[in-house]
Amino acid sequence: MFYYPAKILQNMYQQKKLKKGKFKKKKGKVKLNNLPLEIDAESISDDGTFKISKTVKYDDDISLDGEADDVDNTHLLESTYKIEDVYEQGDETIATATAVTTQSGKTAVILVHGLLGGADTWGFEDRWYHIGYDEPWASEPIRSYETITGESYSTHEETTYSNIDVHSITGIVDDEELGPKLIIDYGYTPNEDIFTFIYNADGTSGCVRTAANHLNSVIRELKNSVFSSSTQDVNLVGHSMGGLVSRYLVENIRSADVERVVTLGTPHFGSDQAPFGDLDRDDSELWNGSRKFENDFSKPLIGFAGWNPSYNTLVGDFGDIRNIYQTGLGVGPTKTYSSWNEYVNEKYYDKTGDYPLYGDIEDGPVNIDSALGSDYDPEEDFGDSPVEMNTRFLIWDDEFGGHSTMRKHPRTPYYVEKH
Repeated sequence: MFYYPAKILQNMYQQKKLKKGKFKKKKGKVKLNNLPLEIDAESISDDGTFKISKTVKYDDDISLDGEADDVDNTHLLESTYKIEDVYEQGDETIATATAVTTQSGKTAVILVHGLLGGADTWGFEDRWYHIGYDEPWASEPIRSYETITGESYSTHEETTYSNIDVHSITGIVDDEELGPKLIIDYGYTPNEDIFTFIYNADGTSGCVRTAANHLNSVIRELKNSVFSSSTQDVNLVGHSMGGLVSRYLVENIRSADVERVVTLGTPHFGSDQAPFGDLDRDDSELWNGSRKFENDFSKPLIGFAGWNPSYNTLVGDFGDIRNIYQTGLGVGPTKTYSSWNEYVNEKYYDKTGDYPLYGDIEDGPVNIDSALGSDYDPEEDFGDSPVEMNTRFLIWDDEFGGHSTMRKHPRTPYYVEKH
């Protein structure tokens, strides 16, 4: 028999009444909903605005093919927020804050997780059960101020993946992840211009296609009920299989609502480690049959690939070559390099004078050729045309070059936002 924890039982049967009010100047600390911050009330102006700022240094536009390797730039990251509503629930006070920069024309971002992922992939609370379920259901009560529409949901309540509230950002669990960094450092406002898209990412055949159709419905509903203009587009940021969901939407269903797509460690031609389903290069409908990718991507596409060898491979007598590198080269029979694997080997040799690389260059489950849109695998050439990308980034790092850790590279949000 399954027993619910006492906290869940209390939430299920003792819903507390919310009291909503407007911001008033006060002393002490103010807890912010959807931001991992408690701020001093004294830092909030009389009109409810406050600033979050920090200065960072990035090696801007580092290229493995160009001459910009040693350019250091200092960037001021500053976001202005305004407190809108204050909610009282028992002894708890929660304030909602909106980024003032929302009105500056910032394109809305939808974050699309990968295989077996969820909102927590991006550093947010995962409040809906969805893996293995055709319809999502609430794992605990979700309050009205935590949803896009203002609706509330009780424990075990079912809904659909087309319901925009399923994709609300309800809280932050890891402020080192990409999602919270976009909010805190770049002024995105949860549930106004940044959202998470969750779906049944069990990896079975057809799940990418099904998710892409739900994503299409969510974008259309956001345009109708949330965005200030029905012509407003969105940017899609997909990790791993989430990049395939994003591509399927643009290539096979509808491209008019999407401005650009960013993929992080996406197996554009499958994963060698997938034994079945949508990520299996040989059997998936995405590359075989009548439902495969159209392979006519019409929007800007930016691809990230990771490589996480040992520390000693990247740091030695030749210096420290850990970094995010940009390259615009393609690969194939008419190019200088037959594969991205060969390309990285050559560039590694150029930087180190050594050539100790063996096997596939990969982030773990996804090899670099697949992540950068080519099926010219070191072991097999399927002969398909590569996916055209506007910009490609290579992450060389013993920590942040991993399949999931690439989202946490300090400069990943900078390039996601910039490009």
